[in-house]
Amino acid sequence: MPQAEATHRRRLGLAGRNSVPAGAKAYLRDAPDAEVHVIDGAGRFAPKTHLGEISPLVGEFLAKLP
Repeated sequence: MPQAEATHRRRLGLAGRNSVPAGAKAYLRDAPDAEVHVIDGAGRFAPKTHLGEISPLVGEFLAKLP
């Protein structure tokens, strides 16, 4: 996806610190206006293992959408 197109969408990135935090930084390069959270203690299955931390982040992000 071209970078210009990526910046016109609202995006939420979630990454586990034990997984690929560098991927979150790369994501921000492609979509600098993205909201990115790195979850401490989480790995590749963060939505399953850290649901209590991730759910509010998703809810807050969705609440900001028009």
